[in-house]
Amino acid sequence: MKIVFNYKNIFLSVSLIAITSLIYLKISYKYAIGADDNNSEFVNKIVILGSGTAGLSSGIYAGRAKLNPVLIEGDYPGGQLVKAGVIENWPGISAIAGSQLAQELKMQATEYGTKFISDNVNKVDFSKKPFKIYLNDGTKILANSVIIATGRKPRKLNCPGEDKYLSKGLAVCALCDAPLFKNKKVALIGGNISALREIEILSKYTKDIIIINRDPEIKGPSSWLNRLKENKNIKVMNNTIAKEILGNEKWVTGVKVLDKKTNKEEIIPVQGVFVCIGWNPSSELFEKILELDSKKQIKVFNQTHTSIPGIFAAGDVTNITYHQAPVASSFGYMAGMDAEKYISSIK
Repeated sequence: MKIVFNYKNIFLSVSLIAITSLIYLKISYKYAIGADDNNSEFVNKIVILGSGTAGLSSGIYAGRAKLNPVLIEGDYPGGQLVKAGVIENWPGISAIAGSQLAQELKMQATEYGTKFISDNVNKVDFSKKPFKIYLNDGTKILANSVIIATGRKPRKLNCPGEDKYLSKGLAVCALCDAPLFKNKKVALIGGNISALREIEILSKYTKDIIIINRDPEIKGPSSWLNRLKENKNIKVMNNTIAKEILGNEKWVTGVKVLDKKTNKEEIIPVQGVFVCIGWNPSSELFEKILELDSKKQIKVFNQTHTSIPGIFAAGDVTNITYHQAPVASSFGYMAGMDAEKYISSIK
């Protein structure tokens, strides 16, 4: 039997499928950003700002609740998860790459109906309802409720090699990554209470630690400083600046430092580097709009409520005590639940 292909009909069929798909995508995006068939403004029930653990978890809950959430991904899709290396504190999973976990959370949120927009927010107007969110491309999005899950950013050294070796021997969270450096020689850069907290964790996994501190002395609670002095396995280099993170393209091999007193440079061979000079919440957009604490973190009340009804916040951008992926996920779910209750109350 001879099979004859009608290439003209095949071409027309493929073209029709492609056009239909484009129309569907255009309609989906149109409804997400704020226009209906009559070109009047469409108001979304929930818009989520941020695509880290908290934001994705909010998307999963809101999607399952049939609230058709829209999630704006921001600068770093996946948030700090993507940069965290291996995650070993996620319930039910012994170890998983942070990037893989972020991808799976996004897939789950998408499966439940969350629409993702790959753009940044450059302005918000929460002065009246519906709330207005403006993207970099000029798009205006309207919402009855907003969940802020923009996370926080580690303060940077701004030295050569820092970005290059992030997740390749350079880490910013001892609780997340210290197990990966068991019995290895590690440098910790920092000299404040953030660094002392990380030392407490790191010293459980390795006995060969060098602290590189640019100030004349390390500052923190006396009890922690006393424990540091008693630990003979930790070497402290005060008045020392980290000039460059060195490596072999695949992994960190050392740190180039400058002694501020002698003005001499030195290369310290290490197998890992922890940068512990603090964190900054990604809350710049909300200054003078929402109530923030002295650290510029968004103040939350009754779990995820902010100072404006209908605006919720979750994860590391808030003033919660603990900053870990499972904690951020829990607060993300709570924000979704709080937003759902709010939306039901205004119907």
